[in-house]
Amino acid sequence: MYQVSCGPLNQQSVNMQTKTCSCRKWQLTVIPCIHAIFVILMLEERPESYVDPCYSVSTQMIIHYHFITPVRDANQWTPQHGMDVHVLPPILRRPLGRPHKKKRRIKVDETPSQGGKVSKKTVKIFCTKCGGSGHNTMT
Repeated sequence: MYQVSCGPLNQQSVNMQTKTCSCRKWQLTVIPCIHAIFVILMLEERPESYVDPCYSVSTQMIIHYHFITPVRDANQWTPQHGMDVHVLPPILRRPLGRPHKKKRRIKVDETPSQGGKVSKKTVKIFCTKCGGSGHNTMT
């Protein structure tokens, strides 16, 4: 049993026989925590020897041996006979009418406008033919 101090308020106890630490990381992950690694290095041993064998490369290769089989192209696919199921894409349903116009995002420092269209009552109209005011070419 060892007591490891990682600062004035952080003290953990490590039991090397049961492979436990009071921080519980060693029990949960079955990989030695930093407190346990400190004790293992103090005992001049290798931390890799305390890792559970389920994390070894040979165990992982045995676990995934039958699951991953690479296929290069469609010529190597095994044909399935008697299956005429064709998956079609979902039908797109568009709402009736004209799509709504998205409003422009107003910036943080920008003040929102107080109305939509500007009134033409204050604008004076001039005719391009005679140059008179109050009418245009059409009227």
